[in-house]
Amino acid sequence: LEHLLSFSDSTITVADVHLALGTIGNDRLTEIAGQIIANQTAAVLEAFDQACREGIDSNQLIEQLLGYFRDVMAAIVGCDASLMRHSDKDQFDGILAHGGQLGLESTIAMLEILTEAMGKMSASPHVRTIAETALVRLSSLEKLDSLESWLKRPASGLTQESAPPTPAPPTPAPP
Repeated sequence: LEHLLSFSDSTITVADVHLALGTIGNDRLTEIAGQIIANQTAAVLEAFDQACREGIDSNQLIEQLLGYFRDVMAAIVGCDASLMRHSDKDQFDGILAHGGQLGLESTIAMLEILTEAMGKMSASPHVRTIAETALVRLSSLEKLDSLESWLKRPASGLTQESAPPTPAPPTPAPP
């Protein structure tokens, strides 16, 4: 609190707290999450670079994304706004929308990518590169729930006539 008071007039704002902690505000975090979901990889890296130039800590940003997508997962499985642990209650509608775009399997994969990145970042001098790699992986991730439902779809319409022909056994070469 004393640190915050030392570089603010007399009123401490949310922006002051984010600056002191090296974290990003909720609106920008939601924007980056939306870019990840929309597979806008270049925009995600540009937003990350901008955040770093403004003093946002790479570790903090990855941790905030982990918390955000944790809340997305909770919303997908039916939790209400009271169980959001890392997001404001007024973000709940946006979190639900992101959950609808992602699906549970994709969200879990994102959480695993972020968790893996956090572990690597804590033991490496190449924190930014690891964070950027995780962001590229996240924004390049296929929608796993769509793929899973496609794989579970019955093979309707496939009959013996429409199935690809089975290759004939090879004929032995003459002696």
